[in-house]
Amino acid sequence: MHPDIIQSVTPVWAPWRFNLGDHWQTVNYLITRSFVLREEQLLSRYQHGKDYGERLHEILSLINAPERSKVTIVDEPGTHEPDGFDVWAAPSWPAKQQWVPSFAERSVTYQFDGISSAESKNPPVDDVLVLLREIELHYYSRVPLGKDLTLAGCVQALKRSSLFVGCDSGMSHIAHAVGTPMIIIEYGLPVITCHRGKHFELARGTLEASYAISRILGRGLHAGL
Repeated sequence: MHPDIIQSVTPVWAPWRFNLGDHWQTVNYLITRSFVLREEQLLSRYQHGKDYGERLHEILSLINAPERSKVTIVDEPGTHEPDGFDVWAAPSWPAKQQWVPSFAERSVTYQFDGISSAESKNPPVDDVLVLLREIELHYYSRVPLGKDLTLAGCVQALKRSSLFVGCDSGMSHIAHAVGTPMIIIEYGLPVITCHRGKHFELARGTLEASYAISRILGRGLHAGL
């Protein structure tokens, strides 16, 4: 090869770890990199064989990325592993579907069962019942996120809801991207680690969360959210 010719190799990045929030933020990170630097490719399959291609494609389709960014999802060997600090410090791009106060319905979306570090950040079962009861007392319907819903379905639910309540979970990052008002509950794991730069009201423990739910829902559907 002529010495003046430099071979261009597009890096293939593996998603950060294995959970939804990690994947969502990895895609945000690569959108930012490709916007600033160059085209990027994202690996859809891990060494242990589990294919996350469908999830990654859906995430990418939901984010309102700059036109100049270029992230493609491939099934080929990875060449780069993202650093966790860089992933979580990256900007969070907005979702294509955005929350609008005047269109919010009388519903509250929630997720209390984050997967990673579950014992440090999820409410105890009895406390979950307290929080759900608080929502019910204000005559708001309760919409659990995850489970059988697609990510696009969760975005639609967040777009229509008046409030999201949850722990540091994948859905909390999607709620931020949609712009839904949020109460994030902190137990043993500092929320700021993965939510720096994001909008939310912090509640330290179940009691603070219950008070915050009552205060916000008690103001009415559209007043002051």
